[in-house]
Amino acid sequence: MGPTFVKADPAAASRLFLEGQVALAEIEQHGFRVNLNLLSKDERLLGDEIDKLIVEVAATPEGRQWKKWLARTGSKKEFHPLSNPQLASFLFEELKWEPYSFTEKGQPAVDDDALVLFDQPFCDQILKLRKKDRTLGTFLHGIRSEQVDGWLRSFFNLNINISLRGQSDSPNFQNFPIRDPEQGRIIRDKLYPRIGHQLGEVDFSALEVHISHCYHQDPTMDTYLRDETKNMHRDTSSELFFVDPMNEIYFADKAPGGGFWVRFHGKNGFVFPEFYGSWFKQVAPNLWRAAKELKAEDGTPMYQHLKAHGIKGLGNVADKYVGKGTFLEHVQKVEDKFWNVRFPIYTKWKEAWYQEYLQRGYFNLFTGFTCSGVMRKNEVLNYPVQGAAFHCLLWSMIQLHNWLKRYNMKTRIVSQIHDSLVIDFHPSEVEDVVAAAHHIMTKAILKHWDWLIIPLKVEFELAPVDGSWNDKKKLKVKL
Repeated sequence: MGPTFVKADPAAASRLFLEGQVALAEIEQHGFRVNLNLLSKDERLLGDEIDKLIVEVAATPEGRQWKKWLARTGSKKEFHPLSNPQLASFLFEELKWEPYSFTEKGQPAVDDDALVLFDQPFCDQILKLRKKDRTLGTFLHGIRSEQVDGWLRSFFNLNINISLRGQSDSPNFQNFPIRDPEQGRIIRDKLYPRIGHQLGEVDFSALEVHISHCYHQDPTMDTYLRDETKNMHRDTSSELFFVDPMNEIYFADKAPGGGFWVRFHGKNGFVFPEFYGSWFKQVAPNLWRAAKELKAEDGTPMYQHLKAHGIKGLGNVADKYVGKGTFLEHVQKVEDKFWNVRFPIYTKWKEAWYQEYLQRGYFNLFTGFTCSGVMRKNEVLNYPVQGAAFHCLLWSMIQLHNWLKRYNMKTRIVSQIHDSLVIDFHPSEVEDVVAAAHHIMTKAILKHWDWLIIPLKVEFELAPVDGSWNDKKKLKVKL
């Protein structure tokens, strides 16, 4: 088991943030070109789609009853499916649905996670409507309001998050969705490099997983990180959906519902949420909903495939006891194996680290920073990993930014997103900048911080000359 207490180094921590804020202040000036014509077009299209979805929601049996309920109660409010208070009143007062979760103030919750738990077509319609509305209102309108003369420049702050991660605003680039292909496209195809340049991205691969290993030093995790033939996302997805972990053809299938997406949902719907403190009653409903679109190895719809393996339904997360033969029970068993069989040392470290915090009231990060005060258990376990991981990116960004200036390069860093740097490349400099970034992020950083006991990996993506951020493709690098 790894260390449960590390030393603080205030001088080193202050120096990193001072140098980082200077570099970020310069990077903020570079920005993206915005395709205003395409932005206007998609704003109109999304507006029309939202109006259409509101009509469709109103036409459902629940929607018709909702409107009658408003009229019967004498409410002066118009039917508004995007109003959370109105939706909550309708679901729990009129329809008499039993809530699965509650807000911090004790009110029945109707956020996205809560609606997923109901597993109802009506709720799916509301969720679809909300996603369109967020894409338009939060992201596209955010780009519209913050761009100036066709240029978008975000601010980057190091003095806000208690987790000691960087924060972005005006707009918040770190809040742009990356796991939803359609949302990602709608946002990223509006952003371009300087004329004649190429947008690219250098991304630490599974950075927070690597940093967590430096703390807990679980030998199973060490094997997963060093042996490229092993993959914990594939292995866990195989257990969740009863598929063969060694079927490489299946997991390479990116067709709708194919094995690529089975692994995708296992990774983003189970492994990462579990690492950040979620549990089976929270992850199972989202995995069950995702299974609607997935297929087994022989092409069988995933629900049918799960039924053949004895899974009769999702089960009720509100029940005290998990029902036999439910997907909830199955995910609970996968979770138990995940933490107590696959990563038992990681599990022991989590409890020891938390107990150390309860005794001291604070904890230190490998990078010299101190986190103190009242924190929830998940925060105590997540902040040392998330903070130190971001500091690896910040240190790398500072070195690369200074290198670009020292050699009078035309290439510029334009954004940072937790574990990646977005770069505006001059085409003639791509090879040199990629080589410099790779050296800084995988070699030099290991010499700078000796607590990094596991090799770090980076991946590169690059768009064509004058292509949008959405046009980037994986770049094969030979070094």
